[in-house]
Amino acid sequence: MSENIRKMTIAGNDISKYTIVLAKEPRPVEETAAGELHTYIEKTCGVCLPVVKGGAETDFEIVVGKNAREKYADTDVAELEEDGYRIFADGKKLVIVAGEKRGAMYAAYDFIEYVLGWKFYAENLEVMRGKGDIVVPADYERKHVPVFEYREIDFVCVRERHIAAKMRINGNYRHFGEELGGELNWGGEIHSFGNYFPIDERTEQPCLSDPKNIQIVIDKIAKRLEENPDLYLFEISQNDNQNYCQCERCRKIDEEEGSHAGTMIRFINALSDAFKDKYPKLHFQTFAYQYTRKPPKITKPRDNVIIKLCPMECDPSHALFDPDSPPNRDFCSDLTGWNEIAKKIYIWDYVANYAYFFAPFPNLEVQRANVKFYADNHVRGLYPEGNYISPSGEFAELRSYLLAKLMWNPYISKEEYYAEMEGFMEAYYGKGYKYIIDFINFTQEASAKNINNMWSHPFEMISREDYIANRERLDKDWDEAEKAAQGVQLENVKRSRLQYTLITLTLDYDERYTNGDDLSKKKYMIDNILFYNALVKQDIAWREDFMFPYDLNYHKPPLKWSLPHTYGATAEQFMEGWKERDLV
Repeated sequence: MSENIRKMTIAGNDISKYTIVLAKEPRPVEETAAGELHTYIEKTCGVCLPVVKGGAETDFEIVVGKNAREKYADTDVAELEEDGYRIFADGKKLVIVAGEKRGAMYAAYDFIEYVLGWKFYAENLEVMRGKGDIVVPADYERKHVPVFEYREIDFVCVRERHIAAKMRINGNYRHFGEELGGELNWGGEIHSFGNYFPIDERTEQPCLSDPKNIQIVIDKIAKRLEENPDLYLFEISQNDNQNYCQCERCRKIDEEEGSHAGTMIRFINALSDAFKDKYPKLHFQTFAYQYTRKPPKITKPRDNVIIKLCPMECDPSHALFDPDSPPNRDFCSDLTGWNEIAKKIYIWDYVANYAYFFAPFPNLEVQRANVKFYADNHVRGLYPEGNYISPSGEFAELRSYLLAKLMWNPYISKEEYYAEMEGFMEAYYGKGYKYIIDFINFTQEASAKNINNMWSHPFEMISREDYIANRERLDKDWDEAEKAAQGVQLENVKRSRLQYTLITLTLDYDERYTNGDDLSKKKYMIDNILFYNALVKQDIAWREDFMFPYDLNYHKPPLKWSLPHTYGATAEQFMEGWKERDLV
């Protein structure tokens, strides 16, 4: 027997005696659960268990689904909602009962992870961490119902649907088939007023108090509901600009409400009222975003209206509840206000620097605190948006893994969280991973000195002086991490190091180029070219507005290649804006 094969018992009985049992007509997601248990038990224990549908009952069974055996058919699973589950030993049997959507599959992955010892770190990176004999006691029971009913992570590196399922992500970006629990039954779009009115979605907003406009939207939504009458949620929200209607009627409403959310919520409520009788299960979702973030004083959202609150203006270097961060204090006030009037709140969060997608964004400790804070404040859905247009960059894979863990259980301890982080980094970066942890520790400590935002220049996030004072330490961190890694792990180290190369090429500019001789200048330009080519090869986007810089000039430091965040601006306007906040 291979030394990697582990012995396993259930209630004292050897795993080789068992059969995985499904209902005679199981749901596709239950078949997936059974198949995954079969696969990973064989990988772990070297035992190939049969999978059967119905049939005569035996003593030694792993029962998947309450309808697999008559004695569990009356089990009430309503409290498990769509994605929860209960795994328990019943005599010699191991039983999974689960929510109607993805619960059985998630139960299987729970068992595979926490009993068999497998970790699903990233696409093509699965590691068995467990050692020794596996003992499932006769009184074994494990139950979990996720706090967040909606869990999405918008990094490209977790778009593949199978790794997303293993991470318990359930958003709609992956086209989950029924075998993976199916899609969330949602319709509509974000920033979507341009779909209803002949306006420029980047520069205009419609009048939301005009009865004719309200009827236009009702009529168009009605046609879409005729095509899909079983929708659970319909999304409609403001365009991504600040030009809200200022007609006399809208202005009066917003003044009464103390917020531009006044006209928005009255508008959404009108949509809700129009469809509540014919589609009683339908919900409407809209943003509380930028000028609508502050809750209205008078109007409450209908019970079937979901508010998707956006902390765009917040400081990512400090926890949301940190009283020393003014933008975060303001957001907490708004969240409290929405909690008082809205039945359900989701969060659209931001977990990258949108002016420099792959620059250091040191909020790994902050995101742990923030996700727990959301859970404590009755948030039911979470969508952390990161670098959504290209693979990897900064610590996208690590951040995605940790966010998935937090969204599944926001109450894991700080010690568990950092143990998960270390486990991932060892598997992903190799033996020198602790050097990269040292780099992360530096960035978190240094950025905490400043109040930042999601567009902060890298030298606003962490000062030049802090980088210079710690240069020897940070160079060593990345050099030693590279020396200790091989193969794919070395590629991972080099890719993540690009965030630091962005900084060092900028710090070195005066010494190597401005004040350097011809040879020094030439070598500096070559390093710039190699850096840029590495970004292109890895397909790492520079920022939200564009894949790669407009102003690509190897005679300049890399932070001079980028341009300020201004939608719809000309190249000349970009450059003028850059001059106003030149920190390089």
